[in-house]
This record gives sequence, structure tokens and C-alpha cells, in this order.
Amino acid sequence: MFVIFLKSIEKQLNEFVEQSESGNILRSIPDIGVINASALLAAIDKGQAFNNVAVAPSPSDTLCSKYIKKPGPTPPSQLA
Repeated sequence: MFVIFLKSIEKQLNEFVEQSESGNILRSIPDIGVINASALLAAIDKGQAFNNVAVAPSPSDTLCSKYIKKPGPTPPSQLA
């Protein structure tokens, strides 16, 4: 029963990705399968949610912000 349910979801994801030009482009990238392509399409599609590139968060701000130490201002004593 569970396997039938998973096959149904897989079929829906394939249809979702195949109906999209962006999905076909994503699938042409090596190692991008239907799950990753559908996740990217669902999250950003063509990027229409962003007015411009400056609005989109950088990967370091979203994924690694707690691991990457951003440099602060240089103390005046070290400028000379």
C-alpha cells in the first residue's frame, strides 16, 4: 500500500517537472533528479518572487550564516 502511494507521488513529481521548461532545464544538469528539480521549481521557479538580484539572499546568509564568521570593522589601532 505504501509503495503504491510513493509511486503515485513520484508520478506527480515527474509530471510537474516535465510540464515546465525550467524543470527540463534543471533535469539536464548532471545529478539533478526529479526530486531536486521539483524542490527547486517549488521554491524559486523562475525567480519572479525577487525584484532584482540584490533582494535574493546570498547562500552564506541563508545556509552557512552560523558557521561563517563575517569580518567586522577593523579597529583603528590596526589601521596604521
